Amino acid sequence: MTKCCDREKYFLIVDDLEHQRMAIKVAVQQVVPRSEFIEVGNLPEATEIVKGKDPIDIAIIDLMLTHEGKDEQGAELIRIMKKLPHRRNARSILITAYAGEESRVIADEVGADGYISKLNSSDVVELQETVKKFL
Repeated sequence: MTKCCDREKYFLIVDDLEHQRMAIKVAVQQVVPRSEFIEVGNLPEATEIVKGKDPIDIAIIDLMLTHEGKDEQGAELIRIMKKLPHRRNARSILITAYAGEESRVIADEVGADGYISKLNSSDVVELQETVKKFL
């Protein structure tokens, strides 16, 4: 696996499971050693960050988030990003444990740049390849 980049890259990781955020971070750092991360576990906090000024090159977002006992759609964050002029160049990767066709359709409908089933060992390579493709 080759590494990249000539400048530091900024990632937003949105997943309600801390161990998934860590797995994503480790996978990305293997191919993008010069990277900074903002990690959040819910949609309201992620929305606040996306609307703010922190740099984001790639957002990696879980499709289904749980916050305060309620299910939230991570895909909604991609819709928000697409409407913000200062985020128009940011890429988005939707990840999900639900690898069915419905999840892929949601990713397409909201304009996600990538779609990956949640991380098992083979999906880590797919995530790494997708990240490299977007840089």
